[in-house]
Amino acid sequence: MCEDLAGADSLHIADYAVFVLMLLVSATIGLYYAWIRRSQQNTQEFLTGGRKLTALPVSLSLTASDLSSIILISIPVEVYRYGAIIGYACFGYFLAQVFTCEIFLPVFYRLPITSTFQYLELRYNKVTRLLVTFLAIIRALLLSGLAIYAPALALNQVTGWNLWVVIVVTGMVCTAYCALGGMKAVVWTDVFQVGIMLAGLLCVISKCLFLEGGVSILSNSQQGGRLNFLDFDLNPLRRHTFWTISIGGTLGWTMTSGTSQTQVQRYNSCKSITHARITVSSIINTLAAVTLEDLIKPNVTLTDRQLFHISRALSCGIGGLCVSMAGLASLMGLLAQARIIMGGVSGSPMFGLFVLGILCPFANSTGGLFGLAFGFAASLFVSLGSMLSYADPEMTRPLSLSTQGCNFTIPGSLNWTTDLPTQMNSFTMAQVQDGATHLLTRNWHSPSYLYFSVIGFITTVIVGVIVSLYTGGLKQKVAPSLMLMKEDMLSYHLFKLIKCKETNEGHLRMTMLKRRGAAAEAED
Repeated sequence: MCEDLAGADSLHIADYAVFVLMLLVSATIGLYYAWIRRSQQNTQEFLTGGRKLTALPVSLSLTASDLSSIILISIPVEVYRYGAIIGYACFGYFLAQVFTCEIFLPVFYRLPITSTFQYLELRYNKVTRLLVTFLAIIRALLLSGLAIYAPALALNQVTGWNLWVVIVVTGMVCTAYCALGGMKAVVWTDVFQVGIMLAGLLCVISKCLFLEGGVSILSNSQQGGRLNFLDFDLNPLRRHTFWTISIGGTLGWTMTSGTSQTQVQRYNSCKSITHARITVSSIINTLAAVTLEDLIKPNVTLTDRQLFHISRALSCGIGGLCVSMAGLASLMGLLAQARIIMGGVSGSPMFGLFVLGILCPFANSTGGLFGLAFGFAASLFVSLGSMLSYADPEMTRPLSLSTQGCNFTIPGSLNWTTDLPTQMNSFTMAQVQDGATHLLTRNWHSPSYLYFSVIGFITTVIVGVIVSLYTGGLKQKVAPSLMLMKEDMLSYHLFKLIKCKETNEGHLRMTMLKRRGAAAEAED
């Protein structure tokens, strides 16, 4: 059976049909919106859907972004290698949505902006906006390479198709529906694709339960040491514990949900803030919006029609760049870890800049720039130290990958998994294979990769606060619309409602007591 499974092509006709159908439907959605909106298309319609989308399709689109190919492919690998403790990230995701709805969404939604970085110019200055835009574009291109490379690699492994052919075809279809249909096409394509993803997940779960005879799969996982949820070690050097995943995961998800252009662009496509607040392929459309709003519009005077055509051209060009980034992604090793590190190193200082702007009225442009620079340097320093060092097995605690005794293990045949000879991180693996062992050291003790973004964020905020106070930040006046106001928060209105209810109940009790007293006096 192992020989059959290890064959170059393990897909059936139905699998190919689903794959082709998904590409065709995605392209058709783009063509549909390009056709029906051909006489009404403008940049606002193209990049934000005219702010007419409702909660359901936008929430499903956000789900599709969060359940990206990187997540679907890499998380099972993480669980198999390091255990199911990574599941604590769900707590971080829940808290991130709360913080997003309470802090970031009200501010961004009330401003007439297409790019989140427009806020930085309004709050700080143009230099800050351009610098952060440049960092964000580089970050998004790198992450897009991972997003395209992950499913292409999966197809390459199960079909034997040429990896680059799959990458190019997938990238071309994504680019086509983004360039033709704009944000509405992106959202509704995501709705269709999230249905496909959920159906696929249910099929895999059902098949596994059937093969393992039901819930006995849990006992097998327990015996393999993969249900390792009871790890509350406070050591920040440990790769995965409850604390590293909960703290690092909460910051990472909040950074993504609260301030990333991908998410905010979808919030702003909703027809009301209520729709934007409900549960809370986009990269191409996102980068087109950022490039247009932050690099072109401020420097060139063009008609809206011209800007619309430029938006489409940008989508096509950026799609090509995203495909080329997939080649770089192939060198990154473990996908989940690479995604978090790449996103955290550049994203956490930017996130700190937004937090300073929204919550600290005394934060000024000088403090923001210094905070950004020091935060980026700090996160880059710890990540480079991690890349160039051995990962201590005591800190990573990888699980055994032996298939001895497995039903699919046949003497003399290829085992699906084997233990690594030494425990090294995903980046140093390529260096060892190339013989560059002089770059590796055990002298560096790296914190968990989930803390890289925490380090960058905290450094940005602390430096930003200190420099802002030192350079006269207390004397500046900031427009109220750029800050979070208590009236923006759901928790404030909920507190008022509870307080009002308690006050009314108190008045009612006092009235009843007075009436009883009056009745007693009348009887006397």
